[in-house]
Amino acid sequence: MRLFAKPRTRGLWLVALLLGLGLLALVGQVEASDGMRGDRCVVAEDEHITEDFYFLCRVLEVRGTIDGDLLGIGSEIQIFPTATITGDIWALGGRLRIDGIVGDDIHFGGITVLVSERARITGDRTDLMAVAMNVEIMPDARLPGDLLVYGYQAEVDGAVGGDIDFAGESLIIRGRVGGRVDASVGDWRRDTDLPGLPVYNISFNDPGLAVAADAYIGGDLSYEAPSRRPIPPAVVQGRISYDAVISQPDITNLG
Repeated sequence: MRLFAKPRTRGLWLVALLLGLGLLALVGQVEASDGMRGDRCVVAEDEHITEDFYFLCRVLEVRGTIDGDLLGIGSEIQIFPTATITGDIWALGGRLRIDGIVGDDIHFGGITVLVSERARITGDRTDLMAVAMNVEIMPDARLPGDLLVYGYQAEVDGAVGGDIDFAGESLIIRGRVGGRVDASVGDWRRDTDLPGLPVYNISFNDPGLAVAADAYIGGDLSYEAPSRRPIPPAVVQGRISYDAVISQPDITNLG
């Protein structure tokens, strides 16, 4: 049995810390910028912004083109199917939903981030890094690079071209992962004690690692948890390794 996290998991927590600090620094950048502010901010479908775009809005709707990075804070951030963002996304807030084109990495800190089947992630190695309660790669969505999550849960129903690094309570894989999976999860023998969040349409899954029988993992699967859970045969193309942990940080009890 292991009392402490593996080096890879400690590395993920370090990434989460650095991402969190970067997003907090974003607050100062947004407040100092000449970008868009307000209750409801809209980048219209016929707008073409040729520089980094900063925002501080309760609701942000991106329907047009941002030829640069998108950086800011908002309760609701939506990248519509008509939108194009050629650079990175750095966002802090409640919900980020991506239905449009994104050309580079996605960084998010907040409640929930969703990549839908209408999203087109055009970079060959575009990553999604999130410190969030909920992350969803929806059916038929494709993230070309890596998925790095520190939070309560992640659901992969679409495709991740690279690796998955996860530290939290619940990781569900029903889709395809091109690389390896390295995860630290909760005990699948217990039920979640978190209520749902209707305002963001989130239901929290029970703890543990769940891999569907028709999923695909192209590399190794390595996970640590209080108890082992059976992995369906022929899903993992590499090696499967499991480490038992006596205790682990609980994302629901950080105070």
